[in-house]
Amino acid sequence: MKQSLSLSLLIVVLIAFPVPSKAITISFQPETVNAIMGDTLLVDLIIGDLGDRTAPSLSTFDIDILFDPTVLGVDDTDADSDGVIDSVSIDPTSQLDIWGSGWNSLSANITSPGKLNVYDLSFDSKSDLNNYQANSFKLATITFDAVGVGSSILSIGSVTLGDAAGNPLSASFKKGSVNVAPVPEPATCLLMGVGLAGLFGVRRKKWLKTVV
Repeated sequence: MKQSLSLSLLIVVLIAFPVPSKAITISFQPETVNAIMGDTLLVDLIIGDLGDRTAPSLSTFDIDILFDPTVLGVDDTDADSDGVIDSVSIDPTSQLDIWGSGWNSLSANITSPGKLNVYDLSFDSKSDLNNYQANSFKLATITFDAVGVGSSILSIGSVTLGDAAGNPLSASFKKGSVNVAPVPEPATCLLMGVGLAGLFGVRRKKWLKTVV
C-alpha cells in the first residue's frame, strides 16, 4: 500500500514538475575570429546536446548561414559539380553517414549575397543513427575569405532539423563573429623593426657594461 502510494505521488510530481530536457544547440567555432584582409579562415558549424549514441539523433538539416558580404566572401566554385561548393565541407566526420556509404543527399550554395545554405539528408537507418551518432559534431566546415575591413556577425537564418524518426527538432543558436583588420602598411612594419632593433641595441650595451 505504501509503495503504491509513493509511486503514485512520484508520478504526480513528475507530471507537475517535468525534468527539463537539454536544448539542442547550434553554434560557430571558433566563436570569434580575428583576421587580416586577404586571409583565408575556417569556421565550423557545430551541433551539440543531441543524444550520445541514443535518441534524439540527427538525420537531416537545412540551414541558412548569414554573414556580411562586404567583410567576408565564400568562393562558390563547384569543380566536380556535385552540388556542394568546394569551400564547404558538409558533415566532415560522417555522423549522418555512419558507414561512409556516400548515399546522402547534400548541397551547399550561396543563395544570395551574405547567405550560405547547407543541406544534408541521411539515408542511414534509424537504429544506426541512434546507436552510433555522437551528441556533438560538425555539421559543416566553411572556408571564408576576408575581403573587407570591418566586423561580420555569423548567424543562423531559417533552419529545418529532423531526427532519425523523421520528427522535427528545435534548437537554440549562438552567433559568431569575424573581425577583419587592414593589412599593416610597410612603413609601420619598418618603424616597428627599427624600434625593436634599437631596443635590442640598448639592452646589449647595458649587458656589455655589466660584463666589463
